[in-house]
Amino acid sequence: MMKKKLKLLASPVMIALGLAASQLLHAMEQDNFQSIEDAWKTHYGVSESEYQLLKTIKIQYRPNSKSDMDMITLTIPTFANPFDHKFDLSECGDTGKYLCISMGYRTDKNFEDKDLVEIFIAPRKMIKKDLDTSAAHYKQIMTKWSEKALIGIIYTWGEWKDNNKYEYVTNHTPIDISTKNCLQLYEKSEPIYPLKTILNKTMYRHISGIFKNFTFILNQDRDY
Repeated sequence: MMKKKLKLLASPVMIALGLAASQLLHAMEQDNFQSIEDAWKTHYGVSESEYQLLKTIKIQYRPNSKSDMDMITLTIPTFANPFDHKFDLSECGDTGKYLCISMGYRTDKNFEDKDLVEIFIAPRKMIKKDLDTSAAHYKQIMTKWSEKALIGIIYTWGEWKDNNKYEYVTNHTPIDISTKNCLQLYEKSEPIYPLKTILNKTMYRHISGIFKNFTFILNQDRDY
């Protein structure tokens, strides 16, 4: 009975994660985990505290980056997979016309995002687990990715078909990330293929201006 329930719960995850999700479901069936959360934690090798940090990530959007007035806080729904969640920016002005923000990492071109800057909040252990399959395009940055940086921030362009084109921040602890806005993080990024190569100067300045309206807040009870 438990296995049937887990299959129903896991089906959306399989659609979203492809091969990785198939492996995850197999592990669930073999080990009969008590919850899909236990399966996620075990599959990606994250501790309970790391998992809770992922589940409680918040995005703060400030229409005026210098003020908390009218600030909107976006969270991950309790039922959602923290390794694969796209944040709804519909209440964040017109920012959704220019960018999208998701948990996880890019595995393929998403035609819904083809005209957008894609920002991924990427769990290090997830990418490390999938390096030989769907995350192979991140092998070149893993040697620089500090183990203390539980989360990496990856910036790319939705129109690019090549997953090897991106900029990345992989040397910031959760506290570091939480004390900088998205633009400040981007300014610390290292380019495999810069966004400047695809955006004209006007659009680049506009999107950079939008970046500073967003802050990623991670649990700061302790650093990792």
